[in-house]
Amino acid sequence: MPHSANQLVASLPRAARAGLLHHAESMEMEVGQVLSALGRLTRYVYFPERGCISVSVVVDAQPSLEIGMVGREGMLGGHTLLAGRHDPVDAQVLGGGRALRIAVATFLDELARSPRLRETMERYLGILNAQRATVAGCMHSHAIGPRLARWLLMNQDRRGENRFAVTQE
Repeated sequence: MPHSANQLVASLPRAARAGLLHHAESMEMEVGQVLSALGRLTRYVYFPERGCISVSVVVDAQPSLEIGMVGREGMLGGHTLLAGRHDPVDAQVLGGGRALRIAVATFLDELARSPRLRETMERYLGILNAQRATVAGCMHSHAIGPRLARWLLMNQDRRGENRFAVTQE
């Protein structure tokens, strides 16, 4: 039985998981690697198994603002489920590791074949939307201390490790 360390993939029913994993390619994620750039044609969806991806936006030519992280609990590229063909955010590897990647066309074919896969991905996108709304509220309302605590906890949770290296960069 095919398996994955990605919790979203692992939560899928056997047939949906097998169909998805059949097309997945394992890749190493290097710190600083750009996986998504605003406006660029989306070529792959990513399911991290180890490591962490920072998702950010740029508003009014200001420095980028992190709006979320993706680790072994989720995926990058869910916008393709909603007919998005271009990257709506910037995404860069924050903590190196490994991910499964699947070409967008193949991912969409699997979604069309498996109602359970589509249902799981739609539920994930709903949760992700709620999390990003909370992050926006936190960035607006909380002082730097609670925001830093949230970031550190999210980072630790997404990586699934008790230690990680962090610098001011």
